[in-house]
Amino acid sequence: MDGSPHVLEVLLGLLAASIFAILAMYVGGQFFEWDIPSDAPIWLGLFIYIAFGGLLALLLGVLALLLWVVLCWRRSFISWLVPPIIGSIILGGFLGFSGNLTYALFGFAVGGSAGTVFWLVTVGKERRVFLAFKS
Repeated sequence: MDGSPHVLEVLLGLLAASIFAILAMYVGGQFFEWDIPSDAPIWLGLFIYIAFGGLLALLLGVLALLLWVVLCWRRSFISWLVPPIIGSIILGGFLGFSGNLTYALFGFAVGGSAGTVFWLVTVGKERRVFLAFKS
């Protein structure tokens, strides 16, 4: 990829990472029996995860766009490891508030995977990218 990713590529990457994270958290919720009673219909649990996951994804998407603008303004190089690390810290830390190590580890895994999905959709197979506004 030549140059900085366009804002539409960043938005597409954020959407793909959000969808991946919401579906992974839903599967984890079914596996670990989080929050949703086992006798509730399956669509209710999916709706709840889409609603609350979508709100969290919207907040994190706005923060990611602001970070992208700052990094473009500063003309920075970014490695492919940055999004998975940030995703792991945010989602693992968010689930770590429950005090359950299993939830925190699952959050680290899903956050890292979502960060990787974001990088692959936004940048592709490049290991490093230079962020700058196109003139």
